[in-house]
Amino acid sequence: MSKVSFAITVVLLFWSILLVPKQTITVQAEQSVNQFRPYLFGRCTCVNTARLIDFIDLPFIGPKIAEKIISLREQQGSFRSNDELIRVKGIGVKTLTKIQPFLCDI
Repeated sequence: MSKVSFAITVVLLFWSILLVPKQTITVQAEQSVNQFRPYLFGRCTCVNTARLIDFIDLPFIGPKIAEKIISLREQQGSFRSNDELIRVKGIGVKTLTKIQPFLCDI
């Protein structure tokens, strides 16, 4: 291997090391923004009127928990506060704290 080839290889190696993390960070940032995009424009979810898809759109809430929220709402009536979501099996204090910024005030 000539000195020129070696130098080119070293430059390419360092160049790829420096670019890969930047690309990874950019992709992760874009995914985070896309995940919360509806909430960047002030949209919030009202637990008393939300449809299944609205709950699924919330971070940390999947289809099963969304169904449980709606089922509880249908059985016991409207929620008086967002804190009552703690009664839904699968929503604990940590999850409630994480989704609270995305919920409309009641």
